[in-house]
Amino acid sequence: MPVFGKGRAGKRVVEREILRIREISGSGSTRRYLPQEKYGATTTSLNEIRQLFHLLFSPKKPFSIPRQLKIRQRPLVVVDWGCGTGRAISSLAIKFKENVHAYGFSKDSYKEWEDVREAKLIHAPAEDFFRYFKDESIDALYSHLGLVHMAPLGFDVDYGLRTKAIDYIAKVFRKISRGGLIAFDAPASGFFIEDLENRLGKQAKIIVIRGRVGSKIRDEIPIVYILKNM
Repeated sequence: MPVFGKGRAGKRVVEREILRIREISGSGSTRRYLPQEKYGATTTSLNEIRQLFHLLFSPKKPFSIPRQLKIRQRPLVVVDWGCGTGRAISSLAIKFKENVHAYGFSKDSYKEWEDVREAKLIHAPAEDFFRYFKDESIDALYSHLGLVHMAPLGFDVDYGLRTKAIDYIAKVFRKISRGGLIAFDAPASGFFIEDLENRLGKQAKIIVIRGRVGSKIRDEIPIVYILKNM
């Protein structure tokens, strides 16, 4: 599938280009974007992301982007899983400049991607995500209304969906660096959190809090942080 930008992390990309899209060898995809009049567009601002996943941006938290930049003394790899039009991840790249290597990932692509210069945007199915990053290469991955769609009826409703979602998140977790994290909103509680903790074991610490947008608490959807121990 095509990548908008300079290619994918840690992998060789073939030379052929269509506009700013580089094709992955063997993918055969030349689609620039999906027609928005048919599929619509999903856009989220960086301010909304900062409010939802505020622990990710708090300088007081050791696993936040500001603190990790000081600890690691190198640019961080940050991924927006389910990035929509790429608005949030592009703004994040602008904010942190050369201190962040920003990637957006989406099963759909959008015309707005052609205007994004600061982040690399990957168009591929969810199951192909793992082709693009080496193990322990991602320092922070967040997903707003992305991973939640793996179990649209709720992770606690259907055991099969819950198991599938946990399997997928466990594979994503392998791509997270030590000291890094995954943050996502999901209708997750009870059995899902317990099963996820059992699956990831001692290498992970899971924090569940309520998301806030402006002055409103989003009680219906908790925010899940999965921290990878050093």
